[in-house]
Amino acid sequence: MKPIRNLDNSALWALKTALDGLQRFHSDEQTSAYFKRIVDALVGPIDSLNVWAIRDQINEEDQRRSRRIAVKVADLNAYHGVERLGEQELRVLKLIGEGHHTKDIANLLSINVRTVANHKNHITAKLGLSTAKDLVKFAVNHLHFL
Repeated sequence: MKPIRNLDNSALWALKTALDGLQRFHSDEQTSAYFKRIVDALVGPIDSLNVWAIRDQINEEDQRRSRRIAVKVADLNAYHGVERLGEQELRVLKLIGEGHHTKDIANLLSINVRTVANHKNHITAKLGLSTAKDLVKFAVNHLHFL
């Protein structure tokens, strides 16, 4: 039997569904065979006794995956970078954190769209961030700080 740990979330969901179908339609040979082929493709050949063992493994894997959390340690240099931002850059950063797009920010601050783009580039550099996506994440995650 193939390890359940190697299945991605979609395949794990398909396995659960196939096991349900296999047990629910055990009296209908054609439907049962369909679900058995799915299970066999995902974890290898099984017999009826292995179904509960597989369900136990699925439950253990679900618990293991639910315990995983993504933790990103805050970069203290980014906080120090905020101190170096100008007044207009802070306004732009705050508006980014509130979910405004470049055009909206330009209209709200009565500046050119290109100026907003320049501010975003300067902010990204001063905070030591890599991409515009990182800038948005930082702004959203630290809106209370701004």
